[in-house]
Amino acid sequence: MNRLAFIILILLIGASTHVSAQVRWAMEFNLGLPVNVPMPLTLSQNGKQDVNLQAVWSAESFARPYNWMWRIGRWNNSTAWEFETLHHKMVLQNRPGNVQWFGITHGFNTLTLGRAWEINKVILRAGAGGVLAHPQGTIDNQVFNEKSGLFKLGYYLTGPVFMTSAARPLRIGKGFLINFEGKITVGYANVPIVDGTAQLLHLAFHLHAGLGLSVRSRSPETKVKKRTQSSDS
Repeated sequence: MNRLAFIILILLIGASTHVSAQVRWAMEFNLGLPVNVPMPLTLSQNGKQDVNLQAVWSAESFARPYNWMWRIGRWNNSTAWEFETLHHKMVLQNRPGNVQWFGITHGFNTLTLGRAWEINKVILRAGAGGVLAHPQGTIDNQVFNEKSGLFKLGYYLTGPVFMTSAARPLRIGKGFLINFEGKITVGYANVPIVDGTAQLLHLAFHLHAGLGLSVRSRSPETKVKKRTQSSDS
C-alpha cells in the first residue's frame, strides 16, 4: 500500500509544471465517522450456489483500526490536484448461515487522484481511483488465509472507486487549518474469500474532521528578484 501511494505521489509532483506566486502545497490528516448504505453482495464458492443478498455493513467507527483519511494537494490559486487515501471498514451484519464472520476491516482502502475547487471558502472535490481491500472471514468454519495478496500482506488492488466531497476549512494563521468535511464514496470490489470470491457494490457517507498544514511555494520570479537585488548591492 505504501509503495503504491508513493508512486502516485511522485506522479502528482511530476505533473506540476507551472509554478506561480499563488502555488502552495497542502497536507491534511482526518478522522472519520462513516455510514455504509446497504448494497448488493454476491458470495461465490466453488461447487456451491451463489448467495445474493442486500448486505448490511457496520463501519465500527469506534473500534480499532479507526477510520481515517489523509491527503496531499498542490494548489494553484483556487484549484488543486490532490492525492487522497481513505481507510474505511466494512463488517457484514446480516450474515448467511454458513458465514461465521466476514469483513474488510484493514480495510476497504480507497486511493484517489482528484480535483478541488475553493468557492467562497468552501472546497468542493471530485476524484477517482482504486480500492485496496484487505478481506477477512470465516466461512464453513474455515478461516481465510490473510498471508496472501500484495507482498503477502492480505491486500488486493480490486475495483474502481469514485468520491465527491464538500469541506469548510477554518484557517489558523498563515499555515494551519482545521478541516470539516462531508464525503460520498461509491465503488466496486471483487475480493477473495474461502474457496471463492465476494463481489460487492459500495456506497458510504463520511463525516471528517482533522488538521492540515499549508506551505506556499516560492516562485522563480521571486528568486530572480532577490538575486538581482543582491547583485545591485
